Amino acid sequence: MKSGKIYWAFIFSLRTIVKLVSKEEIAREREEKKRIEAEKQRKKEELLKAQKAKEEQKKIPPQEMFRRETDKYSQFDDKGLPTHDLEGKEVSKGALKKLQKLQQAQEKKYNEYLASIKS
Repeated sequence: MKSGKIYWAFIFSLRTIVKLVSKEEIAREREEKKRIEAEKQRKKEELLKAQKAKEEQKKIPPQEMFRRETDKYSQFDDKGLPTHDLEGKEVSKGALKKLQKLQQAQEKKYNEYLASIKS
C-alpha cells in the first residue's frame, strides 16, 4: 500500500439453499395465499360498494330524504321533516333537532352534487 489508497474487496457468495417441505405444507401455504387474496378482493369490493352508496346518497334531495322512510314516519311538514312517527305520535323536539341536523348535512352534500354536475 505504497500509494496510500484503501481498497475494499467484496466477496459475494451465491449459495442455493434447498428447504425440504412436505406437500401438505405447500398446499397450506397456497390456500393461505388464496385466502389472503380473496380477503383483499372482498375488502376492495366492500369499499367500492360503500363509495357507490355514498355517491347515491348525495343525489337525494334533502326534502325527500325522510319521506322515503315510511316505515318510521307517517306525516311530514312542507320542508320534508317528519312530524309524526308511524304510530301517529308527534316526533319529540330532541329527535326533530337531530333530524334537522341530518337534513342540513344532506343539503350540503346535495349542493356539492349539483355543483359537480354543472362543472
